Amino acid sequence: MSIWVDVHEKNKKILEGLERNMQSDRVEKKPLPAGDYLIISSTEKHRSLLLERKSLDDLMGSVADNRIWEQLTKMDSKYDKELDKVLLLEGEYYQMEHRNWEDSSVAGIVQAIFNKYEVPVYHARNETWTVNWLVNWESMLNGDDEEDKINAKRTSAVNLSKDEAIEYVLEGLAGAKTVRNLLEKFGSIDRIVMASKTDLQEVELVGEKTADKIYSILHSNYEK
Repeated sequence: MSIWVDVHEKNKKILEGLERNMQSDRVEKKPLPAGDYLIISSTEKHRSLLLERKSLDDLMGSVADNRIWEQLTKMDSKYDKELDKVLLLEGEYYQMEHRNWEDSSVAGIVQAIFNKYEVPVYHARNETWTVNWLVNWESMLNGDDEEDKINAKRTSAVNLSKDEAIEYVLEGLAGAKTVRNLLEKFGSIDRIVMASKTDLQEVELVGEKTADKIYSILHSNYEK
């Protein structure tokens, strides 16, 4: 078994993405004493990797109630053997605007996490990126061919369902949650393209700056 997914991890899209991009017998849901994902190394060259995944909203909430520090402490103390540990933050930083958090506040939290727990922090824009991180790490820890690691991103994109492919196309414009809100409002990519800035701002999480960005990209010429 290569990746253990905690039974309390609620995001089904990530589990489905892992099962789509890896052999099904290499992914298993298990109760983990800490962390959301445990990538088991089969080689002496690498230690196994314990990963805690947090959306940016969840990070802010867990800082407010001190839950993040308890979780990081458990990652240090709940396993007998030494593991490498990673915190993966998922989402777009500009979405913090609606919580009135400054970029410097997020940066300060990340720095505190590294200074106190020596846990590196990685960023994933959405669930698709999280799956790519996990697949790449599993490939590295278990000695798969370098070419497989290089092609992991392309493989995951090819294996997306129709709805996931639509989201994948739009996620260059905004974060995953915003993209879903846009699709729920307009129903298709072409209707989003035809929407005015005012129409776009009627969507939850789309403020004036985000609407300007989306509209500008959709109506700009490609120049290389």
